[in-house]
Amino acid sequence: WRGLTESSAPVLMVAGDFYVFGERGADGAVMRMIADARIASGEALNQFKQRVPEGQRYVDMNAYHLPNGLAPALGAVAPIVAMTRPGNAGLIKDVTTSRFTNEMLSNHDIVYVGLLDTLGDLQEPFFDISGFSLSASGDTLVDKASGERYQADWDEPSSVGIMRRDYAYLARFPGPAGNHIVVVAGVMDPALVEAGHIASDTAELARLEARLGDSEAFEALYEVRTFGPSNVSGKLLIARGLDIEQMWRGKEARSSSREAVPEPREAAR
Repeated sequence: WRGLTESSAPVLMVAGDFYVFGERGADGAVMRMIADARIASGEALNQFKQRVPEGQRYVDMNAYHLPNGLAPALGAVAPIVAMTRPGNAGLIKDVTTSRFTNEMLSNHDIVYVGLLDTLGDLQEPFFDISGFSLSASGDTLVDKASGERYQADWDEPSSVGIMRRDYAYLARFPGPAGNHIVVVAGVMDPALVEAGHIASDTAELARLEARLGDSEAFEALYEVRTFGPSNVSGKLLIARGLDIEQMWRGKEARSSSREAVPEPREAAR
C-alpha cells in the first residue's frame, strides 16, 4: 500500500464483475442465466449466435453479476484505501470492470478487487508483466518460467467434507502515467476472500515485505486450502519482483481470427 499512501491522486476501486446472459426454454421464456468466461459481452454473444445453429436460444440481458467472495474482500480492503486519503473521501470512487474505461487507467491510482478472470481491460497489460499466464477457463495459473500449473479445484461447498485448494494473488505495479495499481484477487471465491484478509493483515504484509525487499513492483501467490465453505489455511508459495521495463509499450495489432467458441456452459461463481 506504500505507493497509495505517498500519492495524492484520486483512488479508483475497481470491482471485478462478469457478464451473464439468458437461455430461453421451449416456451420462449428465459429459464436460466449463464456465465461463460469466453463470452464476456453482448457483442461476443452476438458473434457466437451467428456461428452456431442453436445460438438463437441465448439472449443478451445486459446483465452483470458479482462473485460471492467480493463483499468480504472489499470489506477488508476498503478501510485501508480510505486511510490513504484521510479526511478526503471525495478522492475515492468505485466502478466495476464492465464500466471501467481506458481513460480511468491514467487518471487514478487503482485498486482492483475481484477474480483474476474478471480483470477486464487490466488483464492484457497485467499478464504481460506477470510471471503467470491464466488459462482460458480461468481456473489455472501457469508459471511462465517453470511451466508449473496451479489449478483451483474448489467447487460450491456441499455437505461432504472434502479438502480443496484455491489460489490467492496480490500484486503492485506502476500505471502508464506513474500512478499506482494494486491487485487483490483470487482464482475463485475462497481465495478472493483470503486475498482480502492477507492484504489487510499487517503481520502478513510485513512477512511479505521481508521476502520481497524494496521491490517497486511485485506479485505473490498463496495456496488456500478449504474445507466445505471455510478457508482453513493460506500458504505463501511465490513472491517475486516484476520487471516493469517493457510494460505499457505499444504492441502489434492482434489477428482478428478466432477459434470457434464451444457451446457455453452454466458456471457457478
